[in-house]
Amino acid sequence: MKRQFYLRAVLLVTMFAGGTNNSIHAQQTSRVSMWPRGVTYEIYVQSFADSDGDGKGDIKGMTAKLDYLKDLGVEGVWLMPMSPSPSYHKYDVTDYYGVDSAYGTLDDFKQFVEEAHKRNIKVVIDMVLNHSSSRNPWFLDASKNVNSPYRDYYVWTEHSDPQTRSAGNITAGESRRRNHWTRLRGADSNYYYYSQFSGNMPDLNFDNPKLREEVFKIGRFWASEVKVDGFRLDAARHIFPDERPQDNHWWWEYFLQEMRKVNKDFYLVGEVWAPAEVVGPYLKGIPALFNFDMGSAIIKALNAEKGDSLAAMHKKIRDFYKGINPDYVDATFLTNHDQNRIMSAVNNDAEKARLAAAILLTLPGSPYLYYGEEIGMQGKKPDPFIREPFLWDVKAKDKYRATWEVPRNST
Repeated sequence: MKRQFYLRAVLLVTMFAGGTNNSIHAQQTSRVSMWPRGVTYEIYVQSFADSDGDGKGDIKGMTAKLDYLKDLGVEGVWLMPMSPSPSYHKYDVTDYYGVDSAYGTLDDFKQFVEEAHKRNIKVVIDMVLNHSSSRNPWFLDASKNVNSPYRDYYVWTEHSDPQTRSAGNITAGESRRRNHWTRLRGADSNYYYYSQFSGNMPDLNFDNPKLREEVFKIGRFWASEVKVDGFRLDAARHIFPDERPQDNHWWWEYFLQEMRKVNKDFYLVGEVWAPAEVVGPYLKGIPALFNFDMGSAIIKALNAEKGDSLAAMHKKIRDFYKGINPDYVDATFLTNHDQNRIMSAVNNDAEKARLAAAILLTLPGSPYLYYGEEIGMQGKKPDPFIREPFLWDVKAKDKYRATWEVPRNST
């Protein structure tokens, strides 16, 4: 029975993938013609390859392993944040123009990009624009001085604003913001700042044209000076509040236009973690979006051993997206750095994990592989345990293994 399910699942997807003349190559258009059709490999730098024995993965370690990626068949890498940050995950940036010293230098990274390009591997970096770190010099200055030139880089209100209260009569428009205001400590404790994810991550104010120009400057720097090939846009749906989706869509169209002035083939792939009906409109400004619905559906079908509706679901999503942007890129994946690893998600069933990979690599689109999935690494939340060090060899011989964290799942 199990074998019959596996066969049917593969046949359903492969039949759909081959059912039209252009399904595999549906995205070979002028907008994305330079982007590879093959696998993009997501790397958490701190866990990938440690070149100097300090316990943390680094840029030189990644450079040393480019041939491994080339041999694996990887045509692009997505690098999780590398900019200076007080956190281990680095999704709260203190300097948008730099590289965290724990990972190396900007020159190290330029060398990595150059070596990757020699191997025809594209380089996409995580771009965290929804918020900065609360230790970013912009925020530190803005929090001390209401007349700071950076004050309006952030979103502020006062204690009297009902949006800051945890209870009371609050309108639907205000409710989205109610639980995301953080009180500023110190002399200006009457002030609150908006923080979608954490008090350590104050949201940037994209209603401010000066902030928008600063963001363009940041983008141009990495595209022109460092010559990366694209950005993975973190939290793309939260640039403006949920009740302003049209502003979010407009912003990313504007941002893409600016980046294409630097490189006509510049690539954007966005994280809009939401159902397809919410994701779709973003395709006007972000040519590639992660298909969260499909990744979850694949895992659900494998665990239930029932995948009859998988191909139909995928076709429905694709048809919907193509109606919005015929040139869109379907960024397919199984799991990423925010989710339980695929091996753990299928209860360590190696046969199911292999089938998941087969489905992923068979579907039309541009597949993304999370580092370690190719060797069956395990991992369940909390987050540090789904970002454990990569296993290059048995421990006694593993010269590149990071040791910043004692692994709980993959040893």
